[in-house]
Amino acid sequence: MPYDPVPQSDHTRSNRLPSPPQFSQPSNHLHPQQQHPHQRFSTGASNESIEPSSTSEYFDSAEDDLITHHYLNSQPTTNTNTTTTTTTTPNNNNNNPTHSPASTLSSSSPTLLQSPHLSKNSHRPRDSYANTYGAPASAAGPDLSSLSAIASGLVGGDYGPFPQELSHPGIIPYSPSNPRRLSANEPIVDFALLPPGPNKIFTPFNHSNHHLKSRRPPSADGYSGSVRDSLVSYDDSGAGHVYGTMSLPPPAGLNYAGAYSETTEDLLWKEENKEPDDFLHDPDPDFDSRADRKFILWSRRGWMNVASLSILVSGLIGLFALYPILTYVLRRGPTALGWNLGGINGTGQFPDIPNLPRLIDLTTPDDAKHRVGLDGKKYNLVFSDEFNTDNRTFWPGDDPFWEAVDLHYWQTTNFEWYDPDAVTTKGGNLVIQIDQEPNHNLRARSGMIQSWNKFCFTEGYIEVNISLPGAPGVQGFWPGAWTMGNLARAGFGASNEGMWPYSYEACDVGTLPNQTMPDGRTPPAAKTSGSPDYGGALSWLPGQRTSACTCKGEDHPGPSVDVGRSGPEIDILEAQYAYGPNGNQGSMSQSIQIAPMDEGYMWMNDSSSMHVANMANSPKDPTGTIINRWHGSIWQESLSGITMTDGTSYEGKGFQQFGFEYNKGFQADGGRVSWTYNSQETWTIYANAIAGQSGTQVSPRPISTEPMYVILNLGISNKFQTVEWEKLNFPAKMYVDYVRIYQREGHTNIGCSPKDRPTEDYINRHLGAYTNPNFTTWAQAGYTVPKNRLKDTC
Repeated sequence: MPYDPVPQSDHTRSNRLPSPPQFSQPSNHLHPQQQHPHQRFSTGASNESIEPSSTSEYFDSAEDDLITHHYLNSQPTTNTNTTTTTTTTPNNNNNNPTHSPASTLSSSSPTLLQSPHLSKNSHRPRDSYANTYGAPASAAGPDLSSLSAIASGLVGGDYGPFPQELSHPGIIPYSPSNPRRLSANEPIVDFALLPPGPNKIFTPFNHSNHHLKSRRPPSADGYSGSVRDSLVSYDDSGAGHVYGTMSLPPPAGLNYAGAYSETTEDLLWKEENKEPDDFLHDPDPDFDSRADRKFILWSRRGWMNVASLSILVSGLIGLFALYPILTYVLRRGPTALGWNLGGINGTGQFPDIPNLPRLIDLTTPDDAKHRVGLDGKKYNLVFSDEFNTDNRTFWPGDDPFWEAVDLHYWQTTNFEWYDPDAVTTKGGNLVIQIDQEPNHNLRARSGMIQSWNKFCFTEGYIEVNISLPGAPGVQGFWPGAWTMGNLARAGFGASNEGMWPYSYEACDVGTLPNQTMPDGRTPPAAKTSGSPDYGGALSWLPGQRTSACTCKGEDHPGPSVDVGRSGPEIDILEAQYAYGPNGNQGSMSQSIQIAPMDEGYMWMNDSSSMHVANMANSPKDPTGTIINRWHGSIWQESLSGITMTDGTSYEGKGFQQFGFEYNKGFQADGGRVSWTYNSQETWTIYANAIAGQSGTQVSPRPISTEPMYVILNLGISNKFQTVEWEKLNFPAKMYVDYVRIYQREGHTNIGCSPKDRPTEDYINRHLGAYTNPNFTTWAQAGYTVPKNRLKDTC
């Protein structure tokens, strides 16, 4: 629709438009359908004919704007001039226009050009025009000369179809040079509204003249061509409207109430009315160029900016560079807690999130967090699990510190399958239950949990509070609480090959298969001092896989290839039955397993190498400790002491504390292992008990320097004791009240991959051997044994 700046709530078409005028027809008597589009109109007073030169002349000047859309003439004008022209009166009989005498149209009778498209019946034929606007059919129309004068007057300048000089004498067109306020008596006509008739004042838009364009430049405000700038023209028949578009923004300085306001012009153009932010909208290139080249050394704002940026950059550098470096240099204690600790990694971070387990169980009594060691030194608690949360599960990923294995422990030909469902927590205890039911074609089902690669410790004291399964006088059950080096995972044969039970850092024959030189004949003790069951062979071990003899560039866990690495074993306890005077008393073996072996498996057991706190006279003695007469086999050398137990610590009726305290290294390092029962020492071995031995040509073996993890299990096998199936009661349960680990004050060393004995990278490179129990050898897992410079070419 045409641009209408007046809100409809203020003015409506009906109340701001007067009654439709009556239009005169030129005296050429042409029928409306024959009227030429460029019909000449008479001005009346001057009898001068006006013919638009071209359509573009209608839209000529950008200097003059429309005055308004309102008709303000409520009083007759003072102009007494009249114009006379010949008019036609519609013939109601034949609908053809007829001549009528000239009518006088006074300027005191104001008229308005009203566009037919504003009428509800604007599409009716022209012969019903009078009826359309409610005028009598015989009413005389206005003189077209008045029409031309009024139209040109209210358009002003060259915008209208008539030259400016033909404006009505009573109307002074608006222009920037004549910014006067219109009087209320001056007629204002909507420029966009045109009278019906045979004369085309505007050339209708169609596809044949689409090239016609306004010479007015496009509107700077972006409204050019919008609906608000549309003009309406129509064809001769009045049957339809064609909308053409021109860029006509609202008149500048126009008061839409009908009067021009000088205030608008003043604010826009007067120099004294400048506002403080005008320079932002009217930049001065010269001034900007000079300002860009200007430099102020002592600018307070500039120096504040520099200082702020310096503080910000310094803070970032300090936070992300200096602080980590200072923390690393100044901190004390361990830097690693264990690879995959809490199911995460080996960075040494303690899990300290609410509702998640911590290294030290929150339910551990305060009086149990410190102890005095057997060496007289102060020890602090570094790990504890009280198992006070019921219904814990130990499938892979369930627990941050423990994982139950799902395998057959074929290494000792056990009768049971280890199933994670056989392990849970109840009543404040870890419960491992053994059932005599078929499982994986085996006779029983039981459980084993490990802290392998989750929590490890190097040196210290470990204590477990256990109630043993079964009855003390019946052989068969094999409960165990023990530790192993992290490079060998219990139950995973490929990881154990060449690692268990070695504890060796020399490069000599002790690292080779069978403890013999490549010729297979020397030393002689390795061929003759061993087990009679194997022809006197001392060892059937495959040799230390990652020994100090490893060639450079070969696969080795580090820290360098000349450091022997392995998976030694230290046992807290392995329970035995049917001891004592009447054969109805229980006992336990507390031992360390090592390789390479001494001649005849005979370690040095004099008073300088060992100490028994309460020596029993024989296995029939109801109290005390005796040295185990079994010293080893082709797979291991065993340093074992057997301590009698009472009959109260079985099947949950009572608990006993079992543990050991150890220092790593050789005799010069203070290497030792001391076992305890009810927190009292049972027996001790020192590192010189496994010192070098000439018969087998092996070097001293240290007490384990490897990070050790914890294993709790309940097995059954003839390899330990002959099983008395008919006397055993199933199900049987092993209860563990707690596991607590202490380390000497100032010597905390926890974690499965410490810097001096790393394991993380090596395990990651060989995950198959550590996660697939079906691989029984290193080669079967797809890996190659590194070269040993004593037998291979490096």
